[in-house]
This record gives sequence, C-alpha cells and structure tokens, in this order.
Amino acid sequence: MPDQRSYHAPDVDLDVLGDALSDWYQSQGFEVQTVAGPNDAVIVQARKEDTWRTVAGMSAALSVELATRDDQLHVQVG
Repeated sequence: MPDQRSYHAPDVDLDVLGDALSDWYQSQGFEVQTVAGPNDAVIVQARKEDTWRTVAGMSAALSVELATRDDQLHVQVG
C-alpha cells in the first residue's frame, strides 16, 4: 500500500524536485526513470538490480509521485 504525505510548499517546482530526487537515487546506484504523471505530476521510478539481487529474489523497485494542489506538495511512495 502506498504511503502518502502532504507538505506546505507554495513555490515548489516539480521538475526541479523530480530532477534532484532522480540525481540522488542515481548517486545511490539505482537505475532511474522520470515520467510525467496525471494532472502535471512527476513520477520518479528507481530500481536497484544486480545478478545477486535477482537470483535471491530481492530485486526491488520504488515509485515516487510528486504532485501539487493549491499550496500543498503531495508525495506518494510505493
């Protein structure tokens, strides 16, 4: 089940925030993809996969959706 939080962030730029999140995941060794979501949302998908993780069945993916409504930043992680 995804975890969702909201923050007061009246002037946040979702593209800049999405790029920063993508850069951080890449620096941690994740493969990253950033895509446009519904209603101008930004979705950052990160995955860390290597042979050992695949064989052990521990390959995992993470999706972070960033959206704004009014002065609120909505973050959903799943």
